[in-house]
Amino acid sequence: MLEILAEDPAYDKIQKCVDKLAMAKLNISETTWTPQQIEANGKQSENPYKREELRYSTNGGIMVRNMAEKMWGDLYELLGIPYQYEKGFRLDVTELTGVTGTTEYNGRLYKTYYPDFTLFMADGSIIIHEHLGFIHHKEYRDKVGEKFIAYTHNGLVSHESLLVTYPKDVKNSSAFRALLNTFVIPRV
Repeated sequence: MLEILAEDPAYDKIQKCVDKLAMAKLNISETTWTPQQIEANGKQSENPYKREELRYSTNGGIMVRNMAEKMWGDLYELLGIPYQYEKGFRLDVTELTGVTGTTEYNGRLYKTYYPDFTLFMADGSIIIHEHLGFIHHKEYRDKVGEKFIAYTHNGLVSHESLLVTYPKDVKNSSAFRALLNTFVIPRV
């Protein structure tokens, strides 16, 4: 694994970004987590899709698909924010058109989505963090578009229960730190 990471040209940049974030003075208050929150950090991806692509390990041992997700996982672990990677959520998509891969239950259609990170907040709420690493690919954009419509339809709200990052956020640690300080850290 270390050999693979060492060959990745983005590794040094990402590691420097994580180091900068670790040194930043974030006002993190002491908090007591529920057993469910603590247990979530030890759970691996529930997503059955292309499990062979889980190639990178966070410092806490969670297997993720790419270096950017490793960076986010390492950061959440460093900050003590309990999370689960690719936790499955079954969302109601009955009123949406063109959604594939649905199951019917009691006359309603549902689809299971696997967001990149589910952050568990001290007040019992969650924040879904989606990192849109391949937004430049049309097929990926189409899948993400469907997922975000389902998220919105099921009550997720940007910067309250939904946090979205892009590749540029990996390069600009101050922008992501501002998002964390504003929308996540106060709820930890």
